Amino acid sequence: MGDDADAIKRKDLERAVRHLNMSDVDLRDLLLQLAARVIALTEELDRRGDGTLEKAVDALVPEALVQIRKADLGHRVQLASPEDKYTATPSTPPCDELMPICQARCCKAFTFALSTQDLDEGVIRFDYGRPYRIRKRDDGYCVHNDPTTHACTAHAHRPAVCRTYDCRTDKRVWADFENRVLAPEGTRNEPRDIDFAERARAVASALYIEDTAVKNGGND
Repeated sequence: MGDDADAIKRKDLERAVRHLNMSDVDLRDLLLQLAARVIALTEELDRRGDGTLEKAVDALVPEALVQIRKADLGHRVQLASPEDKYTATPSTPPCDELMPICQARCCKAFTFALSTQDLDEGVIRFDYGRPYRIRKRDDGYCVHNDPTTHACTAHAHRPAVCRTYDCRTDKRVWADFENRVLAPEGTRNEPRDIDFAERARAVASALYIEDTAVKNGGND
């Protein structure tokens, strides 16, 4: 066995990196809770100073935490929903027909987070600098996009978002899908009303799943 027995496997190294990232998330979450309590306490002190102050502050902390997380979501470790991607209903855009026109814009324009399932499989690559978002090449395309054909080189293992995404109704891709007119690159079509509380809950749920996977991962 020799040196091979002592070698650090790529899977082990990635699990260690994931553990460090999860520790960072735990610390950040604690700091956010402390910040929420300070903000809530300060606001309540401005209004009153009687014996009911502590209960009033405790009641205000959850909403204050949601508001702080609104600004923090873009900086946290990101994970996709823990759904089983292999049971997801795939979309059916005519990619073979569209590819010569769109040049696989979906593989270039959008960034998304991988799931614990993706990470455990170890096939789909993530950005180490922005865990756990899909890794991109210098030209902006996903690293699994073939530079010549623009086909996905990891199609069988593609993430859930790739399986269910349908460009036909996405105005960031098509200005007029029926007439095959592309939207200008960089077009944004973000919803104005975002439920940050729901997004924060989704992030917390995905992080809990990942934390469990990291802790139990050494048994495979």
